[in-house]
This record gives sequence, structure tokens and C-alpha cells, in this order.
Amino acid sequence: TQTRFYEELSSSGRPEEGKEVPLTIFRARRERDRKFLKWLIEEIGVVEEMIRRRVLSI
Repeated sequence: TQTRFYEELSSSGRPEEGKEVPLTIFRARRERDRKFLKWLIEEIGVVEEMIRRRVLSI
């Protein structure tokens, strides 16, 4: 296992003082967040398409 540590980022994107997480956890969280953002972008696209169709039908 890797023993390097990364500071955990707060919601502001800045490192929180005194909080560190192992690199493996950091990578797992980053991957989870990446998948969530990809899903969210897809959902926004679906909603945009629904709005476009609704506007065209009026």
C-alpha cells in the first residue's frame, strides 16, 4: 500500500488543517466524485432536452 498522504479538501477546495487521508482513499473518493459528476452532467442534458421539447410544443 502507498503510505503517502494527501490533505483532504474542504468544500471550498482548500485543504483542511490537520486532516489527511491515505492516497488510496483519496483516489477512491476522486473516482466516486468523477462518476457522480458524469452522471449529473448527463441528467442535466436530459432535463435540457425535456425543456426544449416542451418549448417547441407550445
